[in-house]
Amino acid sequence: MAGTRLQIVGAFVLFTLLAAPVAWHLTQVERVDLPVDRIQQLSWAASRFGGPDNFHVNIYSLSSVSSPAPPSSASNVAYVTHNLQLNAKQQKALQTAMTSGLQATDDVLETLMTDHTRFSVFLLCDENAAASTPVLTVGKYHHAWSSQCEVNKGDAVHSAIEKLVHMHVYPQTDQKNVKPNIESKIARRALHYRLQFSLLKENPTTPWNEDLRALVDQYLSRFVHKVGALANFTVETQVVQYARLAKEVTASADGTEFFINADDLKHVSGFSVS
Repeated sequence: MAGTRLQIVGAFVLFTLLAAPVAWHLTQVERVDLPVDRIQQLSWAASRFGGPDNFHVNIYSLSSVSSPAPPSSASNVAYVTHNLQLNAKQQKALQTAMTSGLQATDDVLETLMTDHTRFSVFLLCDENAAASTPVLTVGKYHHAWSSQCEVNKGDAVHSAIEKLVHMHVYPQTDQKNVKPNIESKIARRALHYRLQFSLLKENPTTPWNEDLRALVDQYLSRFVHKVGALANFTVETQVVQYARLAKEVTASADGTEFFINADDLKHVSGFSVS
């Protein structure tokens, strides 16, 4: 019998010894070295979060007549006008693209941009544009274009650029211009409310000269009147007499235990000790 027990215990010990290396290997967590060099090369200014405080929008015009930059309604956005000079090859490519469609025009304008970090607006000065041509067209690249020759303060092109830039390109965070999304919902309420005041008195012989009902009427009458227009409101007052279970709690000699003697409970009315 003793040999059988020894064999069982030995089998468990042997299994534990054999499984311990495997279990230890499975519980190991592979630790990869941090790319310290790459982390040190990170630059906040070069990231997309470290952009400039002021944003500039380039307005390129194909017209030979220079015009002043239109004003911006946002303090952190400024418009900069440029006269775009195209060679014969570029002019031919642009004219062909304008007759081919919006996608071709968008692709050609992408090749004419000199600064890809700023949003750009091209004024193509297309005299053959149809009357139904949009005032401003936004492409898939970082630019938009218009068939007009110039942009002036308050005209349709200026309004379209302002709306595009301030709402989508460089959204403004001015809370004064943001209309909160307010929804009206019916508040859930009950049909009956009850407010109860309880005065707890330890000694029944202690007189109480205050009128609880008068105090409630004095301080809560206006509140009850207002709430009563919505639902039934009841105010209740009561005086509750209570007594401590024991006047004193006895401590042991070493102060580690506390108990109540039978004689300490005799002052409680209706309590009997057997």
